[in-house]
Amino acid sequence: MDKNPAVPEQNAFESYLSSLIEKLKPGYAPRAMGTGGHDFTHVERLIAIGKTIRGKTKIDFDWNEFVTAVWLHNLDRAPAFRKDIERYGKTWALANEDSLREYGADNEDVKAFVRARGLEFYCYELLEPSPFGPEARERIVKAVMEHPKFKDEPGNSTLLTALRIADKVDRMGPLGIMASGAFRGKDVLPYDSEHPFGYGSTEEGRMKTLYDDLFRVMEWFGMLPSDEARSVVNERYFWFFISYVRMLGEEIAERTGTHNTVELDIQRALGGYYDRFVRKAPEPSAMHEVYDHHPHLQK
Repeated sequence: MDKNPAVPEQNAFESYLSSLIEKLKPGYAPRAMGTGGHDFTHVERLIAIGKTIRGKTKIDFDWNEFVTAVWLHNLDRAPAFRKDIERYGKTWALANEDSLREYGADNEDVKAFVRARGLEFYCYELLEPSPFGPEARERIVKAVMEHPKFKDEPGNSTLLTALRIADKVDRMGPLGIMASGAFRGKDVLPYDSEHPFGYGSTEEGRMKTLYDDLFRVMEWFGMLPSDEARSVVNERYFWFFISYVRMLGEEIAERTGTHNTVELDIQRALGGYYDRFVRKAPEPSAMHEVYDHHPHLQK
């Protein structure tokens, strides 16, 4: 007989997680995604970053809750899950028809609220076979619903804090550059051809160019909730990200005949952390690490 009560509990979770991944992973596959940058590799990277958060910070969150929230946090980005989300949203709207009528069915805020309720109820459905209790389920769903909000707030659960850190850190490097183009590339221009520099709004839904989106990510470094959270960022990856933006500014200036003021934008985005990344080179050991793993490159 197993004398450790945690073992059967963990076995139950792993069985649930396996079935959840089996259900969700096809919907997070590239061909199923309507927008790039939110596929299952993003999910898997967040889990890896979660391990770094556990190792480098004192943020105390339940690991099983975190892994589950990570798998659920981008359901609304994938068309494969949209029908279920819309079904739950319509069911909720019908049950609250009288309350919604005064706002108008075509009101965009109402539509967004109904979609959010659909996502919320779909998350609860997916958690139904899980071994989590009511409080844990509520914590997971709240983390999923609130992870996109602009700023951290007092009272955020440690689960929500960890999820938001991981989601931001995943974009602060070469893969973040790829994700930006994959996600927004079909909807916005690379830059404003008339006023290429001096980035605009970085608020979700209001960005007009990929240039704006890159600075949105850059601003996140200072927005992370603490220096402890910033320690999770791989600064070599982030240095590459910033260097890419610098090079992008040079190319945009050359192609458009515009004075290059990208450095002012970088300074604005990084704020008090700007000096930390002023023309900073990667650690000298970086290429030695490459050669250690790929000795044929030295030939």
